[in-house]
This record gives sequence, structure tokens and C-alpha cells, in this order.
Amino acid sequence: MNTKYLFLTFFISFLSFSQTKNDSITKYKSHLEAYNEKEKRKPLEESGTFFDFDITIPFRGNKTYGEIDENGNRSDYWFLADGLGAKFGYGIHYDQWIKLSINSGFDTVLQQKLVSVPVYASVSLCPRIANDTDLLFQFGYGKSFAIGRGNLSGTYKKFRIGISDEDISFFADVSSNGFSVYEFNDTGSISLGISKTIFKEKN
Repeated sequence: MNTKYLFLTFFISFLSFSQTKNDSITKYKSHLEAYNEKEKRKPLEESGTFFDFDITIPFRGNKTYGEIDENGNRSDYWFLADGLGAKFGYGIHYDQWIKLSINSGFDTVLQQKLVSVPVYASVSLCPRIANDTDLLFQFGYGKSFAIGRGNLSGTYKKFRIGISDEDISFFADVSSNGFSVYEFNDTGSISLGISKTIFKEKN
């Protein structure tokens, strides 16, 4: 009798164990199938295109800082505005923090008596540092053409650093045209500016 009782208990336990194991396998397979059936995320799923427009004001050092002119006016500014620039660009972005674009526009620098048209590609990195606030790092490389100076042109380089709030950026630019005019061996500028970016997400 004891032997039959032990056998019956063992048999019931075995069936319970087998049922648990089968349920686990079924559950495992369902998870695996769900994973395989899940739509894979595309590398550029959050990508899109954008337009960018900026206005810059170049500055130059004030050589007469601290001096008093013949009218008794003291020169109290270290830097003076020295022209105007404007550029626009079109490109693609990934999640609005990596941007690649093609750009053009014009730069006017009064002291150099120069109007130039840069055409360049740029890459921008915009890491987020707070809610709706990004840092901005941009490097541009291309060609710059002097207006009204024959075939004068050179290699254009630009570096930008700034801060962005949503689609508005405030920044400082350092640029070089790669050619010389008058006593200026390498024309270019140091500028402050503001830009507006319009993002267009993929449908």
C-alpha cells in the first residue's frame, strides 16, 4: 500500500513538473516570436530635413580704444561692428542633434572692403544640456568667392560655437576665406549671430 501511495505521489508530481516546463517553453517561444515579429527600428527613423537661415555681424578690434578725438569724445568700445553677413542652408538631421547641410550666402567686411560668397558643406553637433537647451558645434568647409575681384577665390573654413533654444540659436563664428586682399593676408572674420532652423520630420 505504501509503495502504491508513493508511486501515485511521484506520478502526480511528475505531471505537474512537466506541465510547468511546457508552459515555460511556450512562454519563452511567445516572447521570442514577439521579438522577431517586432518592427525593427530603422537607423534614421527619427531623421528629417531642415532649412537654416542666419544673420551675422563681424567685429574688429578698436585700435583707438581709450583715445579722445578732437571733439572730446572718448572711444570706449574694445570691438566695433564691421559689416554684415547672411547665409541659408538645407540638409538632413538625425533627432535634431546631428545635422549635415549645404550652405551659401554672403559676407561683407568693411575694413577689408570685401564682399564674398561662401559655398560650403557643414556638420553640426547639438548635444542637449537642459530641457529645450542645446550646445551648438559646427564646422564648415568649402569654397569662397570674392565679388568684384576677378577670379579671386580660396578654401573656406568656418567654426561655430553657440547655444540653441528650440529652433533659435545664438552663436559666435570664426571664418577664413583662404585668400588675401590688400594688406590682409588671410581674409575672414569673427562674428556674432543668430539663426532660425525649420525642421521638417519624415512622414
